[in-house]
Amino acid sequence: MGEHYSDDIDLSPAKYKPTVYRLLLQHPKAKNSDNYLLIQAAKDMHGVNIPQIINLPEGFFESVRRTRAEIQREAKRRVEKGDETAVALLPSDPEVMDRRKEKEKHYREYYAAQSREGGI
Repeated sequence: MGEHYSDDIDLSPAKYKPTVYRLLLQHPKAKNSDNYLLIQAAKDMHGVNIPQIINLPEGFFESVRRTRAEIQREAKRRVEKGDETAVALLPSDPEVMDRRKEKEKHYREYYAAQSREGGI
């Protein structure tokens, strides 16, 4: 089948950031769709197509998603400070923005409850 990747591949956001940043600028659809971004990142970084994606290292998808989120948080702060060039990195679909905001709210509530109960 395809190449299998070892578990010792660097999945840190620092490794992914330049590529994810560039993909967000080159593919506007990637700003609103993590699935689209993941497919583009898999092609760009590992040279794999959709049938080969299952062979990517565990953690690849989450690393790309988190890196996109970090870049977009930074872009939002830059826009708030008056840097309009960062707008190109932000999601543009209002439904996506609302859905992500709602997910973030639920995660924060969950982790706050876990913290209060001593579970984290």
